[in-house]
Amino acid sequence: MSMDDAKHSAALYEVYLRALFDAQGFAVEIHPHVMNSPNRPDYLLSKPGASFYVEAITIGLPSDKQADQNRLMTLLDGRRRRSALPAFNAEPSGVAPPTYGRSGPNTMEPARRG
Repeated sequence: MSMDDAKHSAALYEVYLRALFDAQGFAVEIHPHVMNSPNRPDYLLSKPGASFYVEAITIGLPSDKQADQNRLMTLLDGRRRRSALPAFNAEPSGVAPPTYGRSGPNTMEPARRG
């Protein structure tokens, strides 16, 4: 995830939270001043009898870890395409899957072989 992607994700999360708080009937103040503090949280939410601050935080990999992960995934993806491994076969060899036929009204049972 690039820094731009991380910023967009964080902004989208804040928009989502704002819509959620509005739907819950909170009065929402964006980036309110906090008395005796230089901090400006994302929201001050208020309802009769209650008010509180909200700081929206998204979590992701640090950019250097993300870059390492991206390089690893690119390498693994390329190896999968060049793989010489046989294709996975879900059915054991020598065993045929069951066949089905009508055995009564509105029922499906294995057809008799033979």
